[in-house]
Amino acid sequence: MLVDINILFEMLDINNDISIQQKGIEEGKKVKYLSVFMQPIESKNVWENCAKIIVSKSDEELDKYMFFLMEWLQDENWSGFDIILNRLKKMPESMIVDDYSYFIKKAVKEDIDWLERLSYLSENKKLYQMLPDDCKVILDQYKIE
Repeated sequence: MLVDINILFEMLDINNDISIQQKGIEEGKKVKYLSVFMQPIESKNVWENCAKIIVSKSDEELDKYMFFLMEWLQDENWSGFDIILNRLKKMPESMIVDDYSYFIKKAVKEDIDWLERLSYLSENKKLYQMLPDDCKVILDQYKIE
């Protein structure tokens, strides 16, 4: 039986003992609908553990949440940023290239710092080569050395 979602989020708080957090992560892995773990607005104190739950899922399970995962890369100071970034780096390029292209174009209009974070994914040369030319130009223009 799953733990009540309210109790689960209390368990995931980083201020808890690590054993309580780990139990929360294990319970969270049983939740089918992952949107509840996509940077819940109720508390940033659960974001890191939510990220740990998210990355335990298969590529196919994560595919429909790509929008939220790319948005998580807006600020590298956000808890769970590195966890999400590293999981995205392991996903098949063909699975993320369309969403990646969309967010490159979105970030160049909205937040150049976000574009820098997104550029971390372009370290994957295969993914970079799959991008439309206009996205490559954007990344090359704002590339941080």
